[in-house]
Amino acid sequence: MNDDDRQNALADVVELARLLHSCRGLSDEVEALLVDAMKIARSAGLSQTIIAEATALSPGRVSQVVKSEGAAVSRSQLRDRVREISEWPGEALQPYRASFPGRMTKPPYRRRRPTSSP
Repeated sequence: MNDDDRQNALADVVELARLLHSCRGLSDEVEALLVDAMKIARSAGLSQTIIAEATALSPGRVSQVVKSEGAAVSRSQLRDRVREISEWPGEALQPYRASFPGRMTKPPYRRRRPTSSP
């Protein structure tokens, strides 16, 4: 391996380390935005059960989150930032989104009534 190969290998390491640390910072921001989004959803009248299902978190964890202090951002600020984040790495994140078990429930967001047994 010559000096150029070593230098290029080191450049790859540095660039990937920079990307990893940036992604971790972004992950922390997205987690904080999710907390705010859950608080906003609860204050808008959505049940903790629906929020738990949508986020793939336990109802107990959602309860802890929504009972803590209010959201740090407004809904419009949250939506703008989420749009910015989603558009930037959209294609790169696509393979990882399929593993997320949360789901959006259809309006009017009510759970189906259980069918009565005869």
